[in-house]
Amino acid sequence: MAPRRLLGNPMINDDRTIEEFFTGYLEVVKDGEYNFLYRFGMKQRAFYEKEGEFYGMQSRFAAGIVLSTSECEKISFDIICKSAEKYSLSVIHDGIEEERVFEKAKNHLELAFHKEDVSLYFPHGAEIGVRNIEVIGNCCKASRNILSFGDSITQGYLITEPAAAYTAALGRQFHANVYNYGVSGYFIRKGILNELDVMPKPFMVTFAYGTNDWHFEKDYTADLPEVFAKLHKRFSDVPIFVILPIARMDEKTVVNKLGTLTQVREAIAAEAAGYNHFYVLRCGNQIDPSADLCPDGIHPHSDGMRKLGRCLTKEIRADLQLSL
Repeated sequence: MAPRRLLGNPMINDDRTIEEFFTGYLEVVKDGEYNFLYRFGMKQRAFYEKEGEFYGMQSRFAAGIVLSTSECEKISFDIICKSAEKYSLSVIHDGIEEERVFEKAKNHLELAFHKEDVSLYFPHGAEIGVRNIEVIGNCCKASRNILSFGDSITQGYLITEPAAAYTAALGRQFHANVYNYGVSGYFIRKGILNELDVMPKPFMVTFAYGTNDWHFEKDYTADLPEVFAKLHKRFSDVPIFVILPIARMDEKTVVNKLGTLTQVREAIAAEAAGYNHFYVLRCGNQIDPSADLCPDGIHPHSDGMRKLGRCLTKEIRADLQLSL
């Protein structure tokens, strides 16, 4: 275990503190006194900006960024949000999950603990900057990584507690740092992998697209083979879990030029079958979109997302032949 770090005024060093305690980001951009943490690098953010203002905004949100420390006594920092005035952070300490809700753009957070293991999850739907970061605790970054590509369900749309995201659950269950590359509203395109060369080496990859392709009638058939081939080439020794689109209310009544959502699922599964280290996960159909788990009939809220996380964990463990 790394030695205890006492990082406080007047010895504060935000760059070092971010490097040692934060995960899930690829780039830090200084804006005035604040450090904005981005899960995508400049190249990928520029790609989404060109795709549209909405996608560009989503790509700047802090989904999946976590501050972790063990034997922690204190965490404090100033935080600013560019994109929303109300947002929340999840704090898990010694297995207890709590939320911190902010209702203005600029805030100060100060938390005291009794030498506890602490993970602080930043919001999935806000662009966040931090400064004057103090951590009294040990460095405890995981030694392995999960890369999660996807749309709004991967990013965490509709959840109110960032720690509820299925990606966050996978990180806890498999003791891994998670890099959340979900972008709300997006679909299968070659451009989603523009930064593969700078992404950290994963021990597993998840891929969850298809519902927007179907809903917006985006023809994915040319891009999907190239996307899978690129993932295979870059991560040929890594298990890649293809999460088929979860159930949605309108799929039973809508048939469009791509057919049914079931046909889209099967087309994605058939493409994945060409690679022996790709695993198809179908457990999303266990999330009932007509129940309280999906208020809009498409996106799970926090409880629905927790159920999805449990289902995915079970299916991944079975595929990897890991004990439950």
